[in-house]
Amino acid sequence: MKTLKTKLTLKNIVSNSITVLFTAVCVWCGMHFPGAIPSSAKADTYPINCQTTPTPTPLMDLIPTPPPSCATPTAYPGAVEVFTNPLYKNPNLAQMALIQYGGDMNHPKPGVLVIHASGWNGGSAEDHVGQTRDIANAGFFAATVFYELAPNPSPVEGYIPGQPCHELDGTSPEWRMNLEVNDIKNAVKAMRADPRCNGWVAVVGGSAGATHAITVALDTNPSGNNGIDWPHWFQGGHDDRPDCAVMLSAVYDFSDWTPPTGQTVTDPDFVHPVHNYAQTLDLATLAGLALNPVNLVPGAIAHGFKPIYMVNSYGDHPSAYHQLVTMICLLQSSGLTLGSDYRYLTIPGGLHSFHYWGSSDHTGNDCNGHQCTVSDDVIGFLLFHAFGVP
Repeated sequence: MKTLKTKLTLKNIVSNSITVLFTAVCVWCGMHFPGAIPSSAKADTYPINCQTTPTPTPLMDLIPTPPPSCATPTAYPGAVEVFTNPLYKNPNLAQMALIQYGGDMNHPKPGVLVIHASGWNGGSAEDHVGQTRDIANAGFFAATVFYELAPNPSPVEGYIPGQPCHELDGTSPEWRMNLEVNDIKNAVKAMRADPRCNGWVAVVGGSAGATHAITVALDTNPSGNNGIDWPHWFQGGHDDRPDCAVMLSAVYDFSDWTPPTGQTVTDPDFVHPVHNYAQTLDLATLAGLALNPVNLVPGAIAHGFKPIYMVNSYGDHPSAYHQLVTMICLLQSSGLTLGSDYRYLTIPGGLHSFHYWGSSDHTGNDCNGHQCTVSDDVIGFLLFHAFGVP
């Protein structure tokens, strides 16, 4: 009996030691790889090769850009909230609006602004009601926002009420870019001032909306574009940037024309929207744009870098995987820290933007009894920065 008891005691000691060691390893991993840093995002799976330069390809757009057009006079659906505060009304008379979930005047919450996709000239806030509800159900005041669009072949598609005719566009390559980005900046400020928000605001965008998200997350230049101060961004020393940002398939460098993984030519579905949005295909002009996200990184660092989370699929198109590589390499070379300053996730396959929202993140991690999805990772990132939830 004594021998058996000794063996059982020794077995328990060994078992407990293994448990302690395993726990310590898990804690160490949590310290060194905070948050959603899955194996699929590591260099040994999908290499982040910073020695590779963007591949220049013939810059041709075989699709005619849509002619300037006017918005069809339509009203928003009944569930839409139009901005009524004069501070957040667009001086060009385009009606700024959003669709919200989770808002409670008596219990202000952290706010999350969802920015829709579709090539800068299409799509609608209504496209992402499902994702907005997912975020609201996690404890946020969440809203999906409408914004002005570049010309598209179907004027009734996506143009918001009151949007001016495109014949009034300036000739500057950044005219349409400022038009859309200013709408998003205004929405960030409006949400932060909303009594249903506690003052903390994040942005989550997909594709074109992801490009808007990274732009407002990084832009520290005071507004004053096109001769107007609206939306009064970063004026008087006030930092208006969102507190953190999530990008699903963003364009980080308009001059990076590297083809999607496995392809040899730049995706036409990338070329045409960029041409229509930036109004140029000249690489040097695209590289030098003030609103080219990579050009905004130094200013963001100087004013205090806000946490960002970047997601792409390895075969992503039209936002090629190399877009993610370009930004990661820039952040690394700028001295920013993986984990605290930026995180990223690369998933297999070729899904794009919000299309992989409910897909497995391929980490094998468990999220409340099911394999973690991209949406789990995104909401986890938001919870961590809004509430400190690990």
